[in-house]
Amino acid sequence: DEVPLSIGECAVPPPLNERYWKRKEEIVSIEQHALRTIHFNTIVDHPYRCILLVMETLCFGKGEDETQKWLLSPEHSQKIILRSWRIINEVSLDASGDVLEIPVMTMSSSAISIASEGGLVYDATSDCDGQAIPLPDFWWRAIDVQTDELYRAKRVMRKLISS
Repeated sequence: DEVPLSIGECAVPPPLNERYWKRKEEIVSIEQHALRTIHFNTIVDHPYRCILLVMETLCFGKGEDETQKWLLSPEHSQKIILRSWRIINEVSLDASGDVLEIPVMTMSSSAISIASEGGLVYDATSDCDGQAIPLPDFWWRAIDVQTDELYRAKRVMRKLISS
């Protein structure tokens, strides 16, 4: 005895019982099938998470392991992460879509690289004091980001930040 799926507004939220969860699963399954049918990419990599992974993987700091030898102090690590996230926030507003063509690992590495160079002071209340925080030379190669791709991404991102 199947009840047809329908979408409508209710005055009260539905009870979160087994029927609700079954219907929800069916609707999500239908949505995913429709998106796959039109070749919509449902897998999204987020540069914010990638920034944290890069920082931890390369021992720049901010990891969970207390026994790990970090290359940066917690303060410097935090500054680079916050600066990188601000850069990602800024460039994600790009109406041209240029930044969306940059692979997420390259975009995240470019944001970290720009953030470590300093010089970006957002406002008097921000913790971005413009101080450069040195990182090892060519550190991005350890995560298989090509130097020419990183530099190209940095040019695109700098253009968006300065506009």
